[in-house]
Amino acid sequence: MESYAGEGDYAFRGREGPLRVTNPEPHDPLFATIIKAAAQVGIQHNPDYNGVSQEGVAMSQATIAGGRRMSTARCYLDPVRNRWNLQIETKALTEGLVLDGKRCTGVRYSVGGEVREARAARAVVVSAGAFNSPQLLELSGIGQPERLRNLGIEVRHELPGVGENLRDHYVPRTRWLVGKKGITFNDRARGLGLAHQVLRYALFRQGMLAMTGAPIRAFVCSREGLEAPDLMLGWIPMLFEPSPRGPKISRQSGLTLYAHAMRPESKGSVHITAADARRPPAINFNFLSSPPDAELTVRAVRIARSIMTAPAMTPLQVSETAPGADRTTDDAILDWVKKAAETTYHPVGTCKMGSDPMAVVDAQLRVHGIAGLRIADASIMPTLASGNTNAPSIMIGEKAADWCSIPQPDPSLNANDRFRRVGGARRSSLFHPLALLVEGRNNAPASPGLRQCVSLGSTPSPASIIVAVWHGIRSASGHSPAADDRFGGSTDTGLAYASIASHSLSFDHRLRFRAPLTAIASAFRCQREAL
Repeated sequence: MESYAGEGDYAFRGREGPLRVTNPEPHDPLFATIIKAAAQVGIQHNPDYNGVSQEGVAMSQATIAGGRRMSTARCYLDPVRNRWNLQIETKALTEGLVLDGKRCTGVRYSVGGEVREARAARAVVVSAGAFNSPQLLELSGIGQPERLRNLGIEVRHELPGVGENLRDHYVPRTRWLVGKKGITFNDRARGLGLAHQVLRYALFRQGMLAMTGAPIRAFVCSREGLEAPDLMLGWIPMLFEPSPRGPKISRQSGLTLYAHAMRPESKGSVHITAADARRPPAINFNFLSSPPDAELTVRAVRIARSIMTAPAMTPLQVSETAPGADRTTDDAILDWVKKAAETTYHPVGTCKMGSDPMAVVDAQLRVHGIAGLRIADASIMPTLASGNTNAPSIMIGEKAADWCSIPQPDPSLNANDRFRRVGGARRSSLFHPLALLVEGRNNAPASPGLRQCVSLGSTPSPASIIVAVWHGIRSASGHSPAADDRFGGSTDTGLAYASIASHSLSFDHRLRFRAPLTAIASAFRCQREAL
């Protein structure tokens, strides 16, 4: 999946995938100082936290190359925009799934007020994200019966887990003034400094405008004895302040340092409030409802303080403004967290994978009880990954594309015929399945399966529509078998998400997923040799 440009262990890093990943060097004096300060409190520099070990402080690896974000639209969709079987239609609003009994046969949507239907001969793949995927299911009569009846929606299929199990990273952002001038981006992004940064970007695609928002981060263990880090810290090299038009760069020079638990246990929900696709759903995060989450968050803030007050930071003349040096007890810090923390926009889990009564999809992303319907986005993750959620979402899209490009057995055939028709078929041969993807805003993957497809969709809330016809998707797209092997094997038998659980696979800054999901690992087959 990835094409990693830095040094690293080939057993852990992909080199030939469509998604470009870079690893900047800590040449900037500010970043070098932070790395030195972290080492003074026992957090060592780790040049590749997506390699053998995640623990340590490092520059943020990013899906940025040549100063530009390597989005799924750029890496997956752009190369195939001119193909004969790709049509893109924007401003399409998904209103519901078309059901024929217990089978999904298409999707109903509107463009400019005109209601249309798109029919799928084989399968519909919903990829609308952790908010809009459960919203679409509920609008279609799939979910909790009493909730749907109260909104006047006909119950088509009972699935109590739809919209439940919402998880997200809850992040307090500590704030620090820096007395030494010319160090932070508050100084570099004003006046002639800003002109210099613009010029650097225009000529060389370098500098502040070519960086990720948090160019340096650390993965830390909250206590001794842990097998892997459970806390994450990230430095934003500037301070912001509120304004009527939203946050703006502060005139004061400083740093923002966020610190949080990576695998919180607090769970919330997202549910529709009306039988109308234009009405936003009600979102209840329920942050810090699990006591360990509160304890870990306080511990993360204390570790952030220890780094920022280490001897190496003294020349920068650093002073704490939030939570404030006077907040010394756990209760005082937690009180500040509850007032100041916010989401990092990593929602997952609302259509979770599994086999328990609250699971929505199975090991191959198929919605329980509804034929011809899959979900391929962050909503299927049972728990949070140890980092950002973009790359896991792309990986889920990759696996969905694999499964959609493989013929399924015809139950009317005997076993020998099934093998000849299905098991003996090459995946890259002349198979033409029709798949329908519904793509949301925000963090839903821009459908990696769009290597070769017919598409209808992309912008407004709650979801847009992509109708995709995969035609020889593996061979025609030039897909790298090596990249596919990297995430669960090139055959259809491995489950990529379970392989993440089993092997603590990880990628970061929009390409990361170290997730100890041992609860689901035993339920699915994993292929250690694929790693």
